[in-house]
Amino acid sequence: MLSLKLNLYRLLSLMMLNFSLFLFLLSMNFMLNEKIMFLNYEIMNFSSIEWSLMLFIDKYSLMFNSLVLYISGVIMLYSEYYMDSEKSFYEFILLKLLFVMSMIILIYSGNLLMILLGWDGLGLISFLLVIFYQNKSSLSGGLLTVLSNRVGDSFMILSFGLMYMYSDFMFFSMNISSESLMIMLMLLIMSMTKSAQLPFSAWLPSAMSAPTPVSALVHSSTLVTAGVYLLSRFSVLLMSTNVNELLFFISVVTMTMSSISAYFEFDYKKIVALSTLSQMSVMMMSLSVGLLSLTYFHLFVHALFKSMMFLCVGGMIYQGFGNQDMRMSGSNQIFNSISSSVMVLSLMSLSGMIFLSGYYSKDLILESYFTSDINIVMSLMLIISTFCTLMYSYRMCLYIYMNSFKGNSIVKFMEEFQLIQSLIFLSIGVLSSGVIMSWMLLPKPVIIFLSVQLKLMILMIIPISMIYQFLMMSWKLKSYKMMKGMNFFKQMWFISMISGQYSGILFMKLYSYNFKIFDKGIMELLVGKEIYKLKDSLTKKSSWSKYFKLEIYFINFLCIFLSVIIFLYI
Repeated sequence: MLSLKLNLYRLLSLMMLNFSLFLFLLSMNFMLNEKIMFLNYEIMNFSSIEWSLMLFIDKYSLMFNSLVLYISGVIMLYSEYYMDSEKSFYEFILLKLLFVMSMIILIYSGNLLMILLGWDGLGLISFLLVIFYQNKSSLSGGLLTVLSNRVGDSFMILSFGLMYMYSDFMFFSMNISSESLMIMLMLLIMSMTKSAQLPFSAWLPSAMSAPTPVSALVHSSTLVTAGVYLLSRFSVLLMSTNVNELLFFISVVTMTMSSISAYFEFDYKKIVALSTLSQMSVMMMSLSVGLLSLTYFHLFVHALFKSMMFLCVGGMIYQGFGNQDMRMSGSNQIFNSISSSVMVLSLMSLSGMIFLSGYYSKDLILESYFTSDINIVMSLMLIISTFCTLMYSYRMCLYIYMNSFKGNSIVKFMEEFQLIQSLIFLSIGVLSSGVIMSWMLLPKPVIIFLSVQLKLMILMIIPISMIYQFLMMSWKLKSYKMMKGMNFFKQMWFISMISGQYSGILFMKLYSYNFKIFDKGIMELLVGKEIYKLKDSLTKKSSWSKYFKLEIYFINFLCIFLSVIIFLYI
């Protein structure tokens, strides 16, 4: 049984990696020849509307599919190590394959009907994966995840109905009108729910109750990125309807909130989840200002270093027997030498360290924004979020290497071969993807001229954040007001309370109040008793018929029958 399980993991991993290589080469062919392909399969033609499944294949979809399969293959290899003691590994593999298939359907969607299939598949299977560990925490996180995504799904159904008015579900042929503005607003809310933008941000940290391989897949290249990818397909409509201004404001506020919350968090997995939320906001911001190629660039690069970050965190938690508190860990260079080194590499890439993959995309996005017509308040929030991203990245590095170990004395010293192999695959991608994808996605050199002061300000954020973090780690926070302020930022401005159980309790109280006042009060008085009185009076009035004889009924029948005959023939 064990050998069958290991062979299944390795076989699926090998198949995904081979398909990934094939699709990457095919995307290069599409890029060099500038090809775009549409494949249409008509299901039926009803009421002059063509119900069909359309595939839209270009260099972006092929490259993204290649990346999804590459990361899925590496995570499948990692699952052999991480999920070795699970009894229901067949269900786990099946759900994971269905999850990847739903994302692939969404990637190649050419009309709203195909998007609906992939979108609902992602939402349903993500719920099953989050509640894979059957406990109260997983159920709470799964319900919050699926209910938040159901909000976006309801707007998808509404947009589906509006596009039915166009007699066409293909979004490439839409014209600018009031209906297209409504459709774009609905698609924006859909994407915000999937990419966890405000006010739908609470479900992303709650989904951390899923197994680490699932979290690595969700936060790198599948569920969370689906919203960004969908909006990128509607980028022309987004810019022409001026909905991008609303998206820009929401993304910058979400970026600031998530980066500050990550700085005050001590849970490994929640810090990585909040960093994912921050980077999704960076992509949304770049998309809202019209930087489509840079959005794809950062989407692909982020998928690699974020999946590697999750695998490192999962390895350290696994070998520390479930410890997720960063303050209890330390001396990882002794216990997890390879995992800790690769973790620092991914954190440096997240921070935009020079010549790592994150530098090539994030630096271009920031410089392109600062050279445009900028809002001083939004620019200040962007600088604060970048500063906080650097600070929590350096703080994790300091806790990994410089903190003394305070956890369980029983610790695994040996790192498994499958973990090392998975990290090597992803680290190669993190080190080389920035240069390779800049050549592929940006064929012309992007030259941006900044003033000396602005360029130095961007570069000086790195040493300033390092010095500030050293001072903060040596400063003990004892003030009650300071701790209360930390709790406000740690709880994501209390968004989690509004979206979670507190809002559920509030709605239950409102429902109970409504039930007492209306169902058992006014409605019962006005409707229930009045209907009873009316029924009683009608019953009394109709009781006279029992006193008449059969002849009366026969005479009535003859009268009605003769009236019908006269009406028909005269």
